[in-house]
Amino acid sequence: MHMNKLKNIPWIVVFGFFLVTTTSCVEKYWPVLSLGESFLVVDGGINNFPGPYTIKLSYSSSLTDTLFIPISSARVSILDDRGNEEILIQNSPGIYKTSSLGIQGIIGRSYKVSILLENGETYESELEELLEPINVEELIAEEEWQYAQNILEVDQEGLRFNVKTKANSTSNTYLIWEIEETYEYHSVAPIMYYYDGSILSEGSSNNFGLQRMKNMNSLFCCWKTETLSQNFHYSFENMSSDEAHQIPLHFIPYGDKRLRYGYNIQVNQFVISKDAYTFINELEKQNENQGTLFTTQPFQIKGNILNTLNPSEIVLGYFKVASGSLGPRIQVRAPWRRYKRPICYTLTSDSLIHNFLISSNSDDWPLYFTDYPFENPMNTLENIIIFAYVAPSCVDCTRHGGTTNKPYFWEEWNKAIDYSD
Repeated sequence: MHMNKLKNIPWIVVFGFFLVTTTSCVEKYWPVLSLGESFLVVDGGINNFPGPYTIKLSYSSSLTDTLFIPISSARVSILDDRGNEEILIQNSPGIYKTSSLGIQGIIGRSYKVSILLENGETYESELEELLEPINVEELIAEEEWQYAQNILEVDQEGLRFNVKTKANSTSNTYLIWEIEETYEYHSVAPIMYYYDGSILSEGSSNNFGLQRMKNMNSLFCCWKTETLSQNFHYSFENMSSDEAHQIPLHFIPYGDKRLRYGYNIQVNQFVISKDAYTFINELEKQNENQGTLFTTQPFQIKGNILNTLNPSEIVLGYFKVASGSLGPRIQVRAPWRRYKRPICYTLTSDSLIHNFLISSNSDDWPLYFTDYPFENPMNTLENIIIFAYVAPSCVDCTRHGGTTNKPYFWEEWNKAIDYSD
């Protein structure tokens, strides 16, 4: 039984010169590589959720220069064991997608990817069956101390999210989880006034003839949704029963800004093949061992993609065939912590604001102004409120990738788990 966490590496990560190997019989070897050598990298897969599905094609780069080197003008298709095929469309360099109404994974069928490069080289993965999915039984948040593993880390108190799930009773089961997080965050202050090139000569409630915001809070509160770069996987191999187990996944420390106003996660659980699990597990070992006393020599973890005419060619990556089930959601908020205020560019002097207004142009507009809370140097627990121009990144929450539209699943605090004091 194994539980592992891939730290800050996506489900398929390929290292430029740290090569990777795994089939049902894992075979490690140490090829001699030249510094200028590059290899085909394939990243993508199919599942039973509606598409579109994405396949990324690139060439590997060196460890010191990890650039995405896209491969364009390729013919990429996904095929099943019944002869159905969809050719993917290149949306941007190296990024190929199926149609949203195109092929969709069906439980019990097998799938592979086929790639024809512009130079005539052809690559294919092995057919892999889309297995029966397994549902998450429960998602739990628990307070926990995470202790430092080395001198570069510190002990942290926070929340650990756990899933309760079980294996398929008919065979060994290999699982991987993807976590989608959504959190609420706020601007430093609401916007009181703005300037878009027009000056109000009469009726202005400020010294500069600025226009008043009709809704001061319109850009104050945002929600941001992302898929965690961490992936978690688990093996039920050789388990004596299929009873449910509680498995630790994501940890987030108190003081993390994502917990300040509300934090919601959904855990999606995927059943994968033994070969796919072995690939992920070996990749993690390679990643974790670098820079330690137990560092291994760079080796290849061979994926399931081969050059059809030259099977000995090194190809990096894995075409993942995974059956998923949408897990439950849980929403939390941490106990109160003192959060660091972001560093904001401001202007408070009347003369500086005036000069800034007359020198601005339409590319700069709108300019935002508000009563800004500066920390009192005599008492750090108090604020001094001063009228100021404030950089948009501090008063427009959408500048940080979120949206002002509250998600449909967002819970009020009388329903969500509240760990605040």
